[in-house]
Amino acid sequence: MSADEAREDLSQVEFRYIFPDDYNPVYSNGVHGGVGSQGEIVMSFYQERPGLPRKEQRSLQQDGRVGELLNREPSQEHPKVVRYVSCGVIMNLAAAERLHTWLESKIEQAKNLTQSEPENNEKQENAEG
Repeated sequence: MSADEAREDLSQVEFRYIFPDDYNPVYSNGVHGGVGSQGEIVMSFYQERPGLPRKEQRSLQQDGRVGELLNREPSQEHPKVVRYVSCGVIMNLAAAERLHTWLESKIEQAKNLTQSEPENNEKQENAEG
C-alpha cells in the first residue's frame, strides 16, 4: 500500500449499527429530567394517558349487550393522569448539544414536510376544531 492509499483510508470511517435482540422503539409524548450531580443531562421519557380503573361493573341488557356503568374502582371523582416511563437517557453536555442540533434539524424538516402538504393541514385543522 502506498502512502497516498494509506492517507485515503484514514479520510473516511464506516459506522456499523448493532441492535440488541430486544430493540423496540417506544412512543413518548413527554420527558422529565434535569441536570445530574455530575453535570450530565438526565431524561426519563414517558407516555402520558388518562388513568384506567382497576375494575368496572356494568348492567347487562336483556339482549345480552353491556349496559350503563354501575360502579368503578377507583371512582373517577378526581381524574388521574398516568405517566408511564418507558426509558431513560443520560448524556454529557457535548452529546446533549449534538442532540439539540440534530433535533432542531429534524423539527425543521418535519415543519417543512407538513407545510408542503396542504391536504394534510386541512384534515388536521378539521380534526382539531
